[in-house]
Amino acid sequence: MITFGSRVYGSTQERLKKIINIPNHGGGGKYLGLPEQFGRKKKEMFTFIIDRVRKQTSHWTSRRLSPAGKEVMLKSVAVSMPVYAMSCFKLPRGVISDIESLLMNFWWDRNSNQKGIPWISWNRLKHSKKEGGLGFRDLEKFNDALLAKQAWRLLKYPNSLFAKVMKARYYKDDNLLDAKEQKISLMDGLLYYMG
Repeated sequence: MITFGSRVYGSTQERLKKIINIPNHGGGGKYLGLPEQFGRKKKEMFTFIIDRVRKQTSHWTSRRLSPAGKEVMLKSVAVSMPVYAMSCFKLPRGVISDIESLLMNFWWDRNSNQKGIPWISWNRLKHSKKEGGLGFRDLEKFNDALLAKQAWRLLKYPNSLFAKVMKARYYKDDNLLDAKEQKISLMDGLLYYMG
């Protein structure tokens, strides 16, 4: 299957499909759990992650988990759900705050019928146990780290297909470190297609 950008003419699309012998044209489906196409409204694109985390945490709330069980479930399952999307895209702050809100509510709720009282802020719980927190991941910093890994791949392997395509598309006359910020922000939408 092949997907074209909005600026590629229909005749060019047909010619390319014949040349590379790909009969199917992509659309609004999903590839590796992420949308094949996306627009300007990134928050709407990532609502599926929020919905998955909500569904999973509401399922767990009906069980009676100890605080240690809740911690394990949050750290090993809930926080890992958005990792693939975060390694490809810079998630909007609204999406990250919605996910963290769901995690916080799950942490403090007693069960599905009783809401808990948040005695300590979620930001404090993100600190390491040595610093008085519980070591929950800061999703925004984790997102940045995953995208930095992609940038490292571009620098480390400049002759890879991934690096060549990104250079040709986003920073043709520069190197990655000198490229303009607005071009790099466009790049995060293409990382998962090439990664």
